[in-house]
Amino acid sequence: ISQIELKQQIESLTEELVKISEYLQCPLELDSYVKKLVNAKQRVTVVSNILQTTQDRLNKVHDAVEKDTAKRKALLDHSPMYSASKSSQDFQAEQEDNAAGTSDTTEPIN
Repeated sequence: ISQIELKQQIESLTEELVKISEYLQCPLELDSYVKKLVNAKQRVTVVSNILQTTQDRLNKVHDAVEKDTAKRKALLDHSPMYSASKSSQDFQAEQEDNAAGTSDTTEPIN
């Protein structure tokens, strides 16, 4: 946004210099300053376009990474090896809970 604001301010300043030059109708050399402002405006436009293109590319990379991450997570969630590993971890945690006396299951008392 600041690039756009800068461009607008440069355009406004250029217009003001042209008006002053016309109003004074004297041989002040404002043309060189107007040309410098026009060149600065063009450079700001080029930089703004480069930044926008870079931002678009970055957004595409970010979207691709998110998509790939979601795909890998889905594959892991449905993988039998991961499920078996998860089941053994759950079993091990349950055994540890039983040993600590914090089991969720109720066992009959003899």
